[in-house]
Amino acid sequence: MFTDVLGGNRAGLHTILVVPVTNTDGIATKINRTMERIVLKWMKKRGLIQWED
Repeated sequence: MFTDVLGGNRAGLHTILVVPVTNTDGIATKINRTMERIVLKWMKKRGLIQWED
């Protein structure tokens, strides 16, 4: 979310967020995914996004 979607939106492109396809990540990616979860939870709580679990 912080790289692909943010970069695409800043470039004026239409973007979508999809579920990650891998179960194993490097340490930097794990940190990034944790930050993404926090932001997504915040956005969902405020009604800015919605999805089905």
